[in-house]
Amino acid sequence: MYKLDESLGFIVRKAQTAMHNRLFENFKKDGIDVSPEQWGIMVRLMANKSISQSDIAHKSARNHSSITRIIDTMSQKNLVVRVDHPTDRRTNLITLSLNGKKLLAKLMKSAEKTLAESKAKISSTDMQTCKDVLLQVIKNLTI
Repeated sequence: MYKLDESLGFIVRKAQTAMHNRLFENFKKDGIDVSPEQWGIMVRLMANKSISQSDIAHKSARNHSSITRIIDTMSQKNLVVRVDHPTDRRTNLITLSLNGKKLLAKLMKSAEKTLAESKAKISSTDMQTCKDVLLQVIKNLTI
């Protein structure tokens, strides 16, 4: 008989939700007004300097309209800046603002704390096995 509470999808979603909530709590405790979704975009921008909204949506596995809403909020908070694409007038590039760049160190500490909390009592070997298995599940299901 199928048991929802024991299914891989349910367990993965529950783990993702727990990590998301803890990251949000840790940001709040540290006085940071950034959501985990905004944090994820900031990490992408840190690695890529500037990137189109479409690329952010693709790399984040989110739809374009939700990314647009998140970036609008980030722009209002002065975390990111939209700049014109040098060759494509239809495309905006998103880059971290000076304020966003300054906030990254504080965000990193909160994120590292959250990651350490999530990995407590899990060996590095087990953690790597978990990641490997989940990456294979993604490969199995990605067309």
